[in-house]
Amino acid sequence: MTNGNGIPMPKKRDNSYGANYEELSSVKNLDGKILMMHSVVTSERTILDNLNWRIRTFESFRKKVENVAEDYTGGIDLNSIQINDPVVLELAEADGDLKPEEPQVIVNFTAIIPTNIGRKELH
Repeated sequence: MTNGNGIPMPKKRDNSYGANYEELSSVKNLDGKILMMHSVVTSERTILDNLNWRIRTFESFRKKVENVAEDYTGGIDLNSIQINDPVVLELAEADGDLKPEEPQVIVNFTAIIPTNIGRKELH
């Protein structure tokens, strides 16, 4: 654990084992419904080979949808919330950018939350 003459410190780990990705979320109130969009940029290899990543990413989105439904409508009715299947889009390269080592894709999640969900109170 020692890396020199000082306080013993653990060695830094190489972060090449995890899936590198970027996320962007957006929530819009449109015509009495809440539209939630969530995009994740990751490598094409991660989408094809990593079932665990796909499951965790979808479950994470589902939990975010439940939190947004609670915040905007005051309740959660999973039967009335429409979670669409994820869409995988190829990431177009801009001119002058260096090509990445692995092809990148955008995974786009969307959900529609009706605003007529009411909080269910216990009496």
